[in-house]
Amino acid sequence: ISATDSSYSNSINDRDMVKVVTTAGTQCIDKEFLTQLLTRKNVIPARKRRDFIPNDMKDDHYWERRRKNNLAAKRSREKR
Repeated sequence: ISATDSSYSNSINDRDMVKVVTTAGTQCIDKEFLTQLLTRKNVIPARKRRDFIPNDMKDDHYWERRRKNNLAAKRSREKR
């Protein structure tokens, strides 16, 4: 649809449009669509809840896994 199409331009004028800055640049988006998009629960996934290990369950196997994970995290940070 071209911007010169009268039915297209009338439908744009009937809606509330909002300017949004994205990584692709400034864009005009229908306000109702933007509201629906931002109120959806799955737009921003919740962070996984951490399960804290009680001290009495922290055996040698636990500490070995922590050591390996810490080394892997350190290597990953250095790579970045």
